[in-house]
Amino acid sequence: MDLKKVPFWWLILAAMTINILAQAIHEGGHWAVFEITRHRPVWTFTGIVQLWDAQPQHPAGWVATTAPDGTKGWMKLSSDPGKTVAALDDAAGPLASLLSVIAGLLLYRFSKRPALRVSTLILALITALLMSFYYARSGTRIGDEGFLAASLGLPKMVFDIPLGLAFFFCLLLGLRELKTWKNGLRIFGALLLGMLPSAGLMVLLDPLILAGVDAGNPFFQSVLGWSLPVFVVFCLAAVGLGLLARKLNPKEMSSDGQSIAV
Repeated sequence: MDLKKVPFWWLILAAMTINILAQAIHEGGHWAVFEITRHRPVWTFTGIVQLWDAQPQHPAGWVATTAPDGTKGWMKLSSDPGKTVAALDDAAGPLASLLSVIAGLLLYRFSKRPALRVSTLILALITALLMSFYYARSGTRIGDEGFLAASLGLPKMVFDIPLGLAFFFCLLLGLRELKTWKNGLRIFGALLLGMLPSAGLMVLLDPLILAGVDAGNPFFQSVLGWSLPVFVVFCLAAVGLGLLARKLNPKEMSSDGQSIAV
């Protein structure tokens, strides 16, 4: 199919839902470690529910923690995960994102389903772009890699440099598939228009979710390890992407001769 024939509005809405799902994949990597090891976490959009330099209103079901810079805090877990599980959790998020980018690029190349190919290309581009920026500002944050490095007694750059280069290389591979500058600008314009409001939504809701969980509000209770509003939004994003996929008509997207395949 011809990427230039994918409607601009479709790209914007797809970017909006896929950006939310990309965040779900990243946090899902972290979540899976604590969930599999039965530590009963509660997650927001951007991380496990945690408090820094503050005491939870109901300490039961919280675990004390210390950041690499010495800041004291609390995580919403049923029990102390220990050093090994915590290190696995720190590594799982970035690895989940990297695997999703690689899978997206492979599906773009080899899938026969047009909507799946467009969606996975968008997933790869969004994730690789955001993670490249994330690692580019390594010196301004602690992040998962900072906690992992501290637990293993290694410099943070041991993880930041190879992961940053891997995401940047994947971003270049994704950009290469756009073929022309004009097409690339069109796609990235749509991605930005979709990413910004969905990212803003998650950032704005996170403090409310944290406060709701801390207060024991039943509307913020855990559903499979995710605070209820987070679980609902992730499900709505998945359903929305599925509905969008049905709107993309393969016959209308087809082109004669050589085209930009998606």
